[in-house]
Order: sequence, then structure tokens, then C-alpha cells
Amino acid sequence: MRVFKLVVGAASLFLVFLGLITVFLPSRITISRSVQINADEKVVKMQVTDFRNWMHWYPSFQNTHTTVLITSHGDTSFADLKFEDHQQLSLALYQPSENTIEVFFPGGHRKGENYQFVLFKSSSGHTQLTWNAHTLLGWYPWKKFGGIFLDKITGSQYEAALQNLKAAAENGSR
Repeated sequence: MRVFKLVVGAASLFLVFLGLITVFLPSRITISRSVQINADEKVVKMQVTDFRNWMHWYPSFQNTHTTVLITSHGDTSFADLKFEDHQQLSLALYQPSENTIEVFFPGGHRKGENYQFVLFKSSSGHTQLTWNAHTLLGWYPWKKFGGIFLDKITGSQYEAALQNLKAAAENGSR
């Protein structure tokens, strides 16, 4: 019985310690990836600002079992994706400045998250695209603790999508 109390007490102290540590962890994190593209800025921008071009590089748009509905209202474009497992994802795209494109997830489990694409034109005709994925973790300790590993978990997916975007822009896919 004494050993059981010791184990339960140690486990409780460990959980309290982890909970206290997560108080100091951020509730919002950003994963950032960049790629140098051998294409004009306008070509790269067209790949990002038109949801119809996302099928060339964004994994969710490339899935043949996903239904994509693209609409626009004023300066904002919307894409509603319905997946094979009946889950849905909504994206809203607008361009707040000439070199910045913002994509928001207006509803569902990704509410509060957004993508930011920033374009830099170099003098040699290349374009550097930086993709910032802003994620809202919330206040739950397990989500904040998991945020420590989010870059390792999702970073390779962003890099693969950027390589697809690079290929599409350099090959002139429209």
C-alpha cells in the first residue's frame, strides 16, 4: 500500500509539474518555411491567390476523393472541401497587401488558424515565398505541450507542398 501511495503521489506531482510548465508555453505558434522559386513573382502569386491552382500543389486539393467548391465574394475567395470521411474544411483567401496573401480557416476545428504567404522578388528574377502557418493551441496543457513537437510533425508536409508549388510555378501550371 505504501508503494502504491508513493507511485500515485509521484505521478500526481509529475502531472502538476507538467501543468505548471505549460503555463509558460505560448498558446499560439508559427511554423515557417521558405522556398526559392525560379519564376516571376506574378506566376508564383497566381499559384497562391487562385484556389483553382491549389490543385497543383496543396495536398488536400490533390486528393481525388475530395470535393472542392470554390466561390468568391468581392475581394475574398472561398474554398469548401468535403473529404471522403465526410469531414469538411473551409478556406478564405484575401490579399491585404501586394506581397502578402492570407488564408483563414473560418470554421470547424481549425478556427483561429491561418496561413500567411509572403512573396519577395529578387533582382535576378527569382521569387522567394515564405509560408507562415499560425496555429492556435488554446490553453489546454496537453495541446500546449504537443505544440513543442508540431514543427517536427507538420514541417515536412509544408516543405513537400512548397516543393510542389515550386514545380507548378516553374513549369507554368495554370
